[in-house]
Amino acid sequence: FIMAEVFAGWIADLQDEKHLNRQRGLKLLAVELKKNTPTNETLSYLIEQDQELMGSSSWESLQSAFLLAAELLKYSTDNVWMKQIIEHCHKNLENKEVRVRLAASECLKQLSISQGISVYVEFKDQLLHMITDNFERGDDDEPNPAVESAGLVKHGTDLMHDTEGWKFLETSLIALRLIIEGTGEAFVPHLTHSLLEIIFRCLHHTNRFVREGGFFTVTALCSLCNSSDIFQGIAMEIAKQLAVGLADNWSQVRYAASVATRTFMQNVQDKKLYYSLLVPRMCLNRYYVAEGVRLYSLNTWKEVIGAAGKEVVGSCMKETVEFYGDQAKANNHAVREASCHCIAELGLRMEKKTVSPFVSDLLKALMMCFKDASWPVRDAACTACGNFVLSFPEESRPSLDELFKLWTSHLVDNIASVRDNSAIALGNYMRAYGEEAVPKIKEVISLNMPRAKEQPVDSHLNQGIENTTVFGVAAKKLRDNDPALHCEKQQYSCGSLGPKLKRGTGDEDFGFEQGIEPWEATDGALYLLREYSSLYPEDPFISSFFPVLVEIAGIRSFAHYHFLNECLWNQLVKIAKNIGQRFDIETAKLFITPMFESLSCGNRIAMNAAGFAISELRQHVGKTEFDNLLTPEQMETMKSNEFVVL
Repeated sequence: FIMAEVFAGWIADLQDEKHLNRQRGLKLLAVELKKNTPTNETLSYLIEQDQELMGSSSWESLQSAFLLAAELLKYSTDNVWMKQIIEHCHKNLENKEVRVRLAASECLKQLSISQGISVYVEFKDQLLHMITDNFERGDDDEPNPAVESAGLVKHGTDLMHDTEGWKFLETSLIALRLIIEGTGEAFVPHLTHSLLEIIFRCLHHTNRFVREGGFFTVTALCSLCNSSDIFQGIAMEIAKQLAVGLADNWSQVRYAASVATRTFMQNVQDKKLYYSLLVPRMCLNRYYVAEGVRLYSLNTWKEVIGAAGKEVVGSCMKETVEFYGDQAKANNHAVREASCHCIAELGLRMEKKTVSPFVSDLLKALMMCFKDASWPVRDAACTACGNFVLSFPEESRPSLDELFKLWTSHLVDNIASVRDNSAIALGNYMRAYGEEAVPKIKEVISLNMPRAKEQPVDSHLNQGIENTTVFGVAAKKLRDNDPALHCEKQQYSCGSLGPKLKRGTGDEDFGFEQGIEPWEATDGALYLLREYSSLYPEDPFISSFFPVLVEIAGIRSFAHYHFLNECLWNQLVKIAKNIGQRFDIETAKLFITPMFESLSCGNRIAMNAAGFAISELRQHVGKTEFDNLLTPEQMETMKSNEFVVL
């Protein structure tokens, strides 16, 4: 009676419709069993309760029955009950409710731990037939009507999403993996070529969840076969499959392949044999957009490669360059961006003699990305090209004219970071080629600096980007059902706020529609003047622009003037520090009025930048001398303003 009273509440929770309650009941029961080793009487009672749950018509109770059985199998040796559980597993591996199938799979793992390889022998034919029979959609699968879009595949004359219609394929693969994990090394003699063919086939399935499950199954195989001659004999074939998964378009598949790759590399006897296949892909995934993939790949690199990164990459440099070049042309813009970061890494970290023969190919890939429709890709390519020119000036000369055209074009890009990085790249261009580059840079600055004076009132920030917000349920329904809002529109990558954009085309428009705002040209020129002043601080060319900057600082006739103000004041401080004493009190006097006007303009972006400039320039030219230039009103404003640090 006492035993029934203790467990009754938890057993009731296992039958609840709410997942949270079922989960809580199972957890509390498991903790109790672990804390107080159950007696035969307790086990008999719980087995009886589990049998009642198995007979329920509710899928929630059936799911709980399998999960409870998995817990009880850790303590019970009741062979009669185990045979009943095996029969229930046979039956419910094809249950229409996926959560029941997954619970039955968990139960199979615990059975495998208890009874060993006999469980695989018992379920082998059923599982393998379920995988092969459901690998293709059958004629009896009824597709849901859907519009033609990414992720939809042909089914007869209709379309069906690639996650539909596979019945028990994914869960059968999961069950197989769990049996392998539960069986352990005893499974090795059953690792046949026919089984591998079935698993490898799943790695290329159109359904991303099936591919993911396939790679986790490969992980299980790699973890238990490290000392097996069978495993070593098929290691190269496994490595080839891992290479495909590490470049999959879906993050979850890349992650599963990354897990399998780490396990493979830790267990294989001679890692060097597989460097050319796996190292380039392992490198790129350290920069992949999905954080889980990126962090896991970074840790894998530390554990598997360690401090020998340069030597390992150098040993397969040709394959690495080829892979980066292919990924720079990938349909996924996040992959193209990662490729640019990786190429930049080669130029910065590898020995020059190792990279030098491949500079032409690498620059070709970067210049294609420089013309990408996605601005983060252009941004990464821009920075990488600048680093390559600095590291390999002679090897880069054949591409110099096109690179200069790209840099100067992106100096007026709609994205501020692209403008900034273009200026940094042009700074590296000056560092690499010295006086040869200076006249061209001066011409660009002189041409673009005064452009803000041409800015019309109706300025646009990041042209072509809309930000429309509609509130209310009625408005939502109208939007949800308005074809004009949902047809023939920009597609976005799954799991990302970034648009699904085309790769570089090689066209003169650099792969995107570039609407230039005059103020953005001035903004880019300010960044470039900053770079020039760091290299040629004594050139009077720099100070010749100060009167123009004063005039530009006073322009407030267009909507986005505060962004230009922010850039101007931030860059002016850096220019002043670069040229040192040449930015004297008389020069500072020119900027007093526009700085204080920005400090009181009401826009916090411009006010913050102006406050920073006042604080820094006051320190630069001398606090007393600076204060002597101020009117009483300006002095009071400076002392009371939150953005000024005295």
